Amino acid sequence: METRIEIKSHYSAVELASMALPAIPASERGIRIAAEREGWSSRRKAKGKGCEFDVNTLPEVAKAELKRRQAQSLLVSAGVTKVSAREKRLVQREEQLDLTLHTVDQLTDAQRIVAEARCALVAEVNKVAMVLGKKKATLHVADAAKTRSLPELLQQLVDRANAKGNDERTVSSRTLFRWCAMFESTTSPSERLRRLAPQQRQADLNMPWWMGEFLAAYRKPGKPPLAEAYREFLQTLPVNEDAPSEHAVRRALKKLPAPMLYQGRHTGAALAAKLPFVRRDWSQLEPGDVWVGDGHGMKCTVINPETGKPQQLEVTLGLDGASRLAVGWSISLSENVIAVSDMLRHAMTRHAPPLIYYSDNGAGETGKVLDAPLTGILPRVGIHHETGIPGNPQGRGLIERAWQTITLPLARRYATYRGGSADRDTLRLVNRDISRALTVAKNAPEGEPVAIPHVPSFAEFVTDLDAAIAEYNQRPHSSLPKRNGEHMTPAEYYEANRRPGDSALSALELQDLFRPTFLRTARRGEVQLWNNVYFSVELMAVDGQEVQVGVDIHDPASVVVRTREGRFVCLAEFDGNKTAAFAKSLRDKLLENRVKGQVKRAQDKIDLATATLRPALTMAEGDVLPGISGKDIAGAFERMPTTPEIADQEITRPVAVRMQAPDDFAVPQEPQQRIELHRQLQAQARIGTSLSERESKWLVSYAKSHEYKVLSKKTADVVQASA
Repeated sequence: METRIEIKSHYSAVELASMALPAIPASERGIRIAAEREGWSSRRKAKGKGCEFDVNTLPEVAKAELKRRQAQSLLVSAGVTKVSAREKRLVQREEQLDLTLHTVDQLTDAQRIVAEARCALVAEVNKVAMVLGKKKATLHVADAAKTRSLPELLQQLVDRANAKGNDERTVSSRTLFRWCAMFESTTSPSERLRRLAPQQRQADLNMPWWMGEFLAAYRKPGKPPLAEAYREFLQTLPVNEDAPSEHAVRRALKKLPAPMLYQGRHTGAALAAKLPFVRRDWSQLEPGDVWVGDGHGMKCTVINPETGKPQQLEVTLGLDGASRLAVGWSISLSENVIAVSDMLRHAMTRHAPPLIYYSDNGAGETGKVLDAPLTGILPRVGIHHETGIPGNPQGRGLIERAWQTITLPLARRYATYRGGSADRDTLRLVNRDISRALTVAKNAPEGEPVAIPHVPSFAEFVTDLDAAIAEYNQRPHSSLPKRNGEHMTPAEYYEANRRPGDSALSALELQDLFRPTFLRTARRGEVQLWNNVYFSVELMAVDGQEVQVGVDIHDPASVVVRTREGRFVCLAEFDGNKTAAFAKSLRDKLLENRVKGQVKRAQDKIDLATATLRPALTMAEGDVLPGISGKDIAGAFERMPTTPEIADQEITRPVAVRMQAPDDFAVPQEPQQRIELHRQLQAQARIGTSLSERESKWLVSYAKSHEYKVLSKKTADVVQASA
């Protein structure tokens, strides 16, 4: 290891003698004599006596050796140079500031490590260049790196500056010279890093000419697989164009950003679930400011207490936005205004009314019963109703997430769970057992109970749901602040931060408030609601005026009548002398409408299934299907079953023609009389007797009735048994 020397341009005779350079004497006296003989340039010392000799006037051999030693001394000093902590902080702060201002030139970690090593290596070359010059300095450092004679730290920089990552590779003088030129071309640290960083191959983002045509076949709501979209894409290409391969299409799609592939294949809420979103900060609100309400179809079946059959129920839940407290809930057969009103009633019996009620735009959330300016439940309490954007459930993500915490775990407890994670084979076996039990119950004697396996009862489900909601309210919530190192529960946060003085509505307020109210006109002491007539003598005081009629959804026997201004008029009782013998409550009316819709949809399916069998019916020559047109009625009557007595009468009956039926035609009250009348008219039609329009219509309509089919079958059985 060579001795470090001080880098200077002039040295004294004592320093030159200690270096033992070639071609000059090794003693102080000999150096002075040689300097006088050869005319070395000198200058007086800055301190002390004597003079110093210029390095450039030394013999060439001695000067080259001195330069080499100076360069080596610089390289050695680079390995041991210490940088103060303050200088490090200044450099880091400058680099961070500069990188922040040049965010376009972002580098990977690997690129940054290589660029920093090259910058440090260029700085060492510049030190040596002060002695040897730039070209010789790069040659000197490159040769030392090749022989691995550099100090350990500099040798590590050389290995790290090699972007190939191969320890056996070294750096050439030409490469060092190029790095020095790039380093000196700018003074910005971030720009130097960018210039000295190794280049990485960038993907070719130019899209081929056929990409638009392929995306038209690929971006569809049906989400076709790529292979299927590719086949459709080939059909749209012009004949003279060369089609890309399927693998080329796959490689091109990988270059597109994901949002471009989502377009068309996802819409509405499904697309919004894959794009950036905004998180709502509910912590700015106080408990009781906003309630969020929504309905959720349970992913399981429960025994319907009204029908005794398994059915999927709807749970309506209300959450306090700030505390996440489940304030109220309700159960119904479907999402409707009754379920929402019942949920609000349940919530306001225990908590103070909120300032805002936030819900979706469903029919159950936006009905007039809730929002009517004068008669709506929410305006009467002073609650502002806010609805979200249609098709954007992410706006109510707070309550959408609650379903995964409350109702889905509850549904998974039952064997009838039919969610996405349910085992299909197990569910099939459960449905088979339920179907068999329903068949047994249908054929069982009336009044004999039949147990349906696997399906929870309604009472059991209500108990379990109430327990699940109570457990949720008492469980720590991750979105709430911590207390004693643990997140607060919704119930704790609500009680600790709710507005002082707030209280739930009284029983009297609830009784009158949660009556759905409708505007009707009072006439002669009566108001009419849903074909039900309510009567009170006191209504004559507001005769001919429009009044508010409030009905109890559970007890329709009476209604509360108020003026439009809200002044109480009377309590009108159901009279029962209009159209119905018994009043229909709002719940009964909704249930009746629902059942009518179910029956109509089922009948449509039966008619469609029956229609598919008609082309397969075989007919003998000359036969005509009855009921096709009015001209075919007579032929249809000829093939209808008749008793022998009527057949004999028909044979002997003379042909008569009646141009018009008697005006007193009436349908008998007794079923046996109706079937006899039908047979008589049927016989008259067969022998050519003209029937009136009323008789013809009744003859066709009665033949389609259930009563006719049953009585005709019984008569045919009796005739067959007697034969």
